[in-house]
Amino acid sequence: MPAETMTVRQIIEMARNHIQENFSDDPGFKGAYLIGSINHMSPDSPFPEYRDIDIGVITDSVDDRRNTEQDVNGYIVEVICGNPSLFSSAEKILSSCLHADNFAAESILLDPDGFLETIHQKVKSEFSRRKWIQARCYQEIESISENLKNMKQAAGLSDYMFNFGRYAMFSTGALTAVHQFPPTHRCGPIQLRNILHRAGDDELFENYLQVTGTSEISKEEAEHFLEDAVCAFDRAIEVFKTPILYAYKLEPFIRPYLLEGTKEIFRQGGYREAIFWIARFFVIASMVIQTDGREEEKPAAMAKLAQFLHALGIDTSQARAQRTLACEAFHARLCNYIDKTLQTSPDITD
Repeated sequence: MPAETMTVRQIIEMARNHIQENFSDDPGFKGAYLIGSINHMSPDSPFPEYRDIDIGVITDSVDDRRNTEQDVNGYIVEVICGNPSLFSSAEKILSSCLHADNFAAESILLDPDGFLETIHQKVKSEFSRRKWIQARCYQEIESISENLKNMKQAAGLSDYMFNFGRYAMFSTGALTAVHQFPPTHRCGPIQLRNILHRAGDDELFENYLQVTGTSEISKEEAEHFLEDAVCAFDRAIEVFKTPILYAYKLEPFIRPYLLEGTKEIFRQGGYREAIFWIARFFVIASMVIQTDGREEEKPAAMAKLAQFLHALGIDTSQARAQRTLACEAFHARLCNYIDKTLQTSPDITD
């Protein structure tokens, strides 16, 4: 943890220096920019120690994308390197939920050849146009459909949970994008709650919670599951050997992001909304324990995960099949809602 909490302005300067130090000798380096909620925070506000700083780096040194996380001066810094082909035009960025909001914001950290500034100006000016919002939403809808298909064909629990989690993430992203709010992972559901409440669509949000299995989660259950997830996380760090998807999240310095980052959501009354953030770590850590842990500890660890899955209503193959059908029904409703909003929202321009 840092000795003193830094402001957003100081964090941005730290991020800029970090990229300068680590990529200045990279001959393929094109530029770097900030990702996520930091782009919408006041420069003089404190930046909580448990939150991460996401930085996009554009470089020829990677063929597609590569994620790394590390501790920088007591803060969690995630660097997402992407090949320039992913950023080949402003139109491509405007069509992407993953990138559009970041490039519409004043997010540029380093831009040695003006590559990012040209894109930024066009994305900023056209961000609210109907055709781009529709493109971003339809991109998310296509991903939802893909994950629904994979949920039906899932080979086992971990495969199902991976696709179910992505189904929830892309559903959150589509509903957020149509209202022109920035996407976010940790706070995505609680941000969506607030967005849909302002739009008078609370019933849609309750339906969203039902299909994600969190509508009946109590405060006490959420706190209990957070405790179990942190315990599993701590043990997974100790025993981890076998490569697993998202293993880069299993680092001691990321622990506050799980624990304190979840408590931040709790303080906003988001006990139901925090569950998928908890699940992300709980499932990964539990799978590591089942693979690399001692044989005698595996049954108890699996029993805790099973209790969590039971609360979500997806602890059996039959329950998961039924949930998939509910997710399909919600997907149809989501598509109708997005099409209607695209036509009626006064915040969308032609």
